[in-house]
Amino acid sequence: MPNIGPEHLKSLSEFKYLNAENVSRYHLIMRVFYENHMKRRYWLRPLDVHGAVLHTGLIQDYTLEQCE
Repeated sequence: MPNIGPEHLKSLSEFKYLNAENVSRYHLIMRVFYENHMKRRYWLRPLDVHGAVLHTGLIQDYTLEQCE
C-alpha cells in the first residue's frame, strides 16, 4: 500500500486558488494516484482507490459511491 500520512492532507501553496469542500479527500486521492504512478501502476479501479484511502485510516467515512 502507498506510504501516506497526515502530512499529505495539508494544503499546497501551488493550488491556493482552488477551494473545495472536500479538499482533504481530494489531496488523499491524488496522493494515491501519485504513489501508484511512481510504482508504474497506471490503471486503478475505483475499488483500488477506495481501499487505499481506507487503508490510510485518515478518512473513515469514505464510501465506494463517493469514489465513483
